[in-house]
Amino acid sequence: MKTRTGSAVSIRSRRNGTRERGVILVFAMVMTLLIMALSTSVAVVSMTESRVTIDSVEDRQAFYLAEAGIDAAKWELTDGQDGNLNA
Repeated sequence: MKTRTGSAVSIRSRRNGTRERGVILVFAMVMTLLIMALSTSVAVVSMTESRVTIDSVEDRQAFYLAEAGIDAAKWELTDGQDGNLNA
């Protein structure tokens, strides 16, 4: 009789063990999916911030280049004199 009870317990344990392994597998897959989604969003934000920084630097460079052009034009108009455009 002990063997029957022992067999029934071991069959039940195997069934529960399989279910537990299945639940753990599903949990691991869900956690992996969440980590992948989080990593993707961090990568997108990082690339966007990098592009914004590059655009800002390019805008600043364009501004200073335009300002230098205006200064050069003023100098040319005054023939290199004291900077008075009315002269």
